[in-house]
Amino acid sequence: MRIEIGALAAVVLLGAAGRAGEISAVDKKGLGKAVRRYVQSESAEQGVFVVHDAKLDKDWSLKLIAVRPETMVQMDQKLYKVCGDFRQLRGAKRLGLDFLVNRTDTGWAVRDVIVQNVGQGCAGAGAGKGPVAATYACPMDGYVSDKPGKCPRCGMELQKK
Repeated sequence: MRIEIGALAAVVLLGAAGRAGEISAVDKKGLGKAVRRYVQSESAEQGVFVVHDAKLDKDWSLKLIAVRPETMVQMDQKLYKVCGDFRQLRGAKRLGLDFLVNRTDTGWAVRDVIVQNVGQGCAGAGAGKGPVAATYACPMDGYVSDKPGKCPRCGMELQKK
């Protein structure tokens, strides 16, 4: 399966770890499992995870190395971000992919995948450090954008975070 990276790729994610509160060990474990399950379920034959990087207009065929718990950030009440280290299937490049994960009533659901860093994996991604930019989220379904406006899913006004 090919994962399209697009709408959220331009969003600069929140940088300060713990801004919305510390993440419990139980939540960290759940987040890690959710990302690993997602990668496994979306992988093609022989465990190859394919993402399309719209910015570089390139498909990446990747293998998961590790989910990095030290990069886990709670962005709002139900939205979390975690980075996963991947290696290129053919080639030596490492990539850091950010997973945006929603906490639901029944568990965890990966909402989006963003190519964060090409060449260094999560270690080069700043592990949650960097500039904080305005983000806008839908109060109804959690859609996130870097621009104000209406949610393309439900039409509600996006709120600044």
